Amino acid sequence: MGEEIGSVEAAGPKKVAIVGFSQHRNEAPFADKGFEIWGLNDLHEQIPRWDRWFEMHGDNQIKDYCSRKQGKPYLEGLAGLKCDVWMQKVRPEVPNSKEYPIEEVKRIFGDYFTNSISYMIAMAIMENYKVIGVYGVDMAQDTEYAHQRPSCEYMICYARGKGIEVILPKTSDLLKSRWLYGYEEHQMDAWNLRVKEIYDGIVARKTQADQQIQQAQAASLQYAGAMDAVRTLQRIQVS
Repeated sequence: MGEEIGSVEAAGPKKVAIVGFSQHRNEAPFADKGFEIWGLNDLHEQIPRWDRWFEMHGDNQIKDYCSRKQGKPYLEGLAGLKCDVWMQKVRPEVPNSKEYPIEEVKRIFGDYFTNSISYMIAMAIMENYKVIGVYGVDMAQDTEYAHQRPSCEYMICYARGKGIEVILPKTSDLLKSRWLYGYEEHQMDAWNLRVKEIYDGIVARKTQADQQIQQAQAASLQYAGAMDAVRTLQRIQVS
C-alpha cells in the first residue's frame, strides 16, 4: 500500500528511487525511508510503497489502456493512490491528479522526451534531488522500447552533469557498453573471434545433424518399402 507524501525521513539529502517494470525493480530501496519512491502506470499493483505517481500518456492511450485493463479499472486504481498523480492534465476521475509542468520542463531541458521515465528524472532534477536511483528500467536494444532509451540516458547524463548522484543496478542496460571505444579493441577482437568459433562449431554440428537426419529418412524410406514388399507377399496365394 502506498504512503502519504512526506513519509520520507527529512534528514540528509533528498533522494528518490524511480521505479519501472523490469525485473531489477526489486532492487529499489523500498525499505529505506531515506528514499522517496516514484512509480508509474499500474506498477502500484506490484511494489510495496510509493510517494509520488506518474501517468504521462495522452487521452487515446489512456482510453485504450482502460479498455484492456483486467481487474480493477485503471483510473479508479490511480484515484485510490494516497499521493499526487502527475498527468498531462487534471482529470476529474482522478481527484489526486496534478498537471505535469511540461512547458517549464521543455524550457529547461529541451523537447527530447520519448518516455515517462525521462519526465520523472526531469522533475527530480528540477526539485533538487541529490540522489536519483533508476530501477526496473532497461529499454534494451532488442526490445520494442529500444527507441526510448537514448532520451532516458540523456536525462541521466544531464543529472550527472549537475553533480547529482545517479544509481543504476548492475544488471540495468542503461549507460552500458560492452567495450570502451578505442581503448579496448584487443578485448573486442578476442571476444568476437571466440564468438565466431562458437558459432562456426554450432553450424558444423548442425550440418552433421542434418546429414544424419537425411540418412535416417532415407533408411526409413527403405524400411517402408521393405514393409510394403512383405505385405504384398502376405497377399500372394500359394497353391
